Order: sequence, then C-alpha cells, then structure tokens
Amino acid sequence: MLNKLYHDGIEGDMWILLRNIYQDLSLKIKWNNETSESINIMQGVRQGAKLSSLLYKRYNNTILNAISSSNLGAKIGNIQVGSPTCADDIALLGERSDLQAMLNIIDFHTKRDMVKINPDKSEIMCVSKGSKQQTHSYSFNGKEIKRVEKLKHLGITRATNGKVNLDERLKTGRQTIYALLGSGLHARTGMSPLVLKKIWKTYVVPRYLYGLEVQICMKKDVSELEKLQRKMFKQFQCLSDRTASAAVYILIGAEPIESVLDKNMLALFLSISRLDGSIEHQILEWELEISTEFDNSFICRISKILQKYQLPTAEEIMKNPPSKYILEKNNFKKP
Repeated sequence: MLNKLYHDGIEGDMWILLRNIYQDLSLKIKWNNETSESINIMQGVRQGAKLSSLLYKRYNNTILNAISSSNLGAKIGNIQVGSPTCADDIALLGERSDLQAMLNIIDFHTKRDMVKINPDKSEIMCVSKGSKQQTHSYSFNGKEIKRVEKLKHLGITRATNGKVNLDERLKTGRQTIYALLGSGLHARTGMSPLVLKKIWKTYVVPRYLYGLEVQICMKKDVSELEKLQRKMFKQFQCLSDRTASAAVYILIGAEPIESVLDKNMLALFLSISRLDGSIEHQILEWELEISTEFDNSFICRISKILQKYQLPTAEEIMKNPPSKYILEKNNFKKP
C-alpha cells in the first residue's frame, strides 16, 4: 500500500507520516476481564480509522483498473460496469467468456501483492436462461467456484429470477422488532405509540427496506411489506385487527411503505444527479435516452414517482441538479 501511494505522488513528509502510522503497531485482546499479551500487527489497515477506507481503496484500485483497461465484463450502452466494488467486496458481471479472464486478472494481481483470496467465500450465479451457461464452471486459485441460485452482495440478496426476496425482508423486519421487545418495546409497558413509531422508523425500517430502492418491487411485494408494518402499528396502539388502515396511520401519524420507498428512490436519484461525471450519472443519462424501451428501468420508475407527486421531470433535475431538495406539499423546496 505504501509503495503504491509513493508511485501515486505521495512523497516527503506526508508519506513518512503514513509510514509512521503503520509502524510498530500492536494490539491486546480483552476477554472476561482478562487481557492477552501484545500482538504485533504486521499487515492490514487500521480498523475503524478515518483513513483506512481511503487507503484500502488505493490498495485495491490496481485490480479494478486492470479489469477496466481489459475491456472485459458487462456494459450498459458503452459504459463499462463489469466490476462494481465496495471496499473488498468485488462483484464481477459479464458473459461466460469474460468471467474466467476477469478472475485470472484478479488472481494475477493478488499473487503479485502477495495476498490470497479464499475461493470458498466466492459464489457465482447465472442469470441467463441458456442451458450451456448453466453447466459452465469457473475456477479461482486452482479451485472451482460453487454455483448458487441466489447470492448476497452488499447486503442485498440477488436471485436468478431477479425478484425481491420477500420472505427474507419480512423475516428481517420481524427479527429486528422482536429483538427490541426485551428492551421494553411494547405498548403494554406504557410506552407512547409515538415513541414506538419513532423506534420502528429509526431502527427497523432502514433494515427492513434496505436496498429496495435499487430493486424492482411489484405491487404484491409492497402490499406484503405494508401488511407487516400495519400489523405492528396496530399492536403499538392496542387496536383490533379489524381497525381500518387509514385510521391506523392517521392516529399515529405514520407513512405507508410505498411513500417511504418513493422517498428512498428520490433521495438516491437526487444524489446521483449531483455526481456529474460519475459512472452512475452516465448510466442515468443513458437511461434517459432510451427510457421508453425499458419500463422497469430505474429512470422510468423515477419518472413515474415524480409525476405522481407533481414534481419536476427527471430531465429537468438532471440538467439543473439542486444542491438539496425537500419533499413537501407535493413540491420540491430548497431548505
């Protein structure tokens, strides 16, 4: 890592400072009020340090640059998206003929950096309906990569059918709320329904709906997600199961799941619209050009949401992206 930083132009006092930060590091482990002896740290970035994510990105960037320059992998239009990455979590997207070559590139660079990637922690999923691709095998570091019907990348489970894993979402929502019951999260203990709603919104909803803004949710999926939230709000307010849905939301002042999903998608769209020159921004521009051809594309869904709330069009926002917008009274307003 330090060698790569030096060749990037980080020299002099700044390079010496970074080197000193990573010299003579040690740690101790505390368990059951007992402390271990000091353990010298000879490799790896500091865990939890502010610079760690930036330094690791630079360390890992050699692999990503090599994949990009090879012109292998998936493309959206003429935009290469073959290796979406977050920290050390790399996903390879491409045709059958591309994937093995991309794996070989990663294998070469990791060996050059004298590190190893465990192939047992890697999985491959085929989203093509062709029978030939279903039987093709891929290897990494001398071991065959196991084929699965669904895999998780950045906390989002992807399946071969492309559908939202609804059962997992419902399970996550129930587990999160039930885990808080031991701390007193229950209306019968005397907690205010407004407090319970705030806890639900703060702790449960982010896990419950995580990543759905980039997935295609059918009306049936939203209905099932709504059903669980409505059930919890009835319990928070000690209402019967036959209470009208409108009354449940009006009494507690909560938002339906559909509205929350719309806001999450708009927030993502507005963030990307301000990232001029980024790959995400280029993809949005490409989708705007051919949006009529793919009804399930992200920009098409955004256009429908903007139209539903009587907001400016996607084209207008992309041409003149706001610094910040607030959704209020069916209009965008600058704070």
